[in-house]
Amino acid sequence: MDENIKQLTQRIVDLRKICEDYKYQDGTYSSIVFEIEHLVISIAGKQSEEYVNFTSIYKSNMYEFKKLEFLKSILGALKNQLLINGIKSNSNSNWEELLHPVIFKCSYKKFEDGYYSDAVESAIKEVNTRLKNLYLKNKSKELDGATLFAAVYNEDKDKTLLIANHKLETTSEKDEQAGYRFMLMGMWMGLRNPNAHANNNITKEQAIERLLFVSMLMKKIDENIKTANLQE
Repeated sequence: MDENIKQLTQRIVDLRKICEDYKYQDGTYSSIVFEIEHLVISIAGKQSEEYVNFTSIYKSNMYEFKKLEFLKSILGALKNQLLINGIKSNSNSNWEELLHPVIFKCSYKKFEDGYYSDAVESAIKEVNTRLKNLYLKNKSKELDGATLFAAVYNEDKDKTLLIANHKLETTSEKDEQAGYRFMLMGMWMGLRNPNAHANNNITKEQAIERLLFVSMLMKKIDENIKTANLQE
């Protein structure tokens, strides 16, 4: 078996187990769904029945644990398709379709020119600049970096600027809020700073992974700004 297919198959098995063991309070739902979407597109393509089913489930009003039951079935179908037909398209092809428009605009040309670290750094700085301006406009205070992200997704609903999900009242809602705060802080301290302060070259595959991760966060910010009815 091709090594890439072997690794993808094992990851599908691992994700199915994660779906089975999922606890509503653990705050991992968004990251699970993001990875499943990436697998569906990589293995079956955006025009596939699997992707149509994924989108329908993801956008439904079902509870998270119920959605994961259906997503587990999609993972099973992906595994069978992978073993029978292999990968429909190279895992790197069409990945740019998943980029947030702002991230695409500021980073894709640098990526295409081979400046992978610069492309990622530009994307991360764009998130920081957007939230910095939003926080200053709505809270009349200038913050930056990790301190900014901690304030934007604060667990105190009277202090926070954005709420990741619902009303920030239950344990699960607070966990998700903390999850996005930590992801943004980790993005800034773990992905940007090594590139900003050292000659730390990354591979093409690493750049793709990081740009998709930053785009996922930017899309979440879009959603939360709309929900909060804030003006940029």
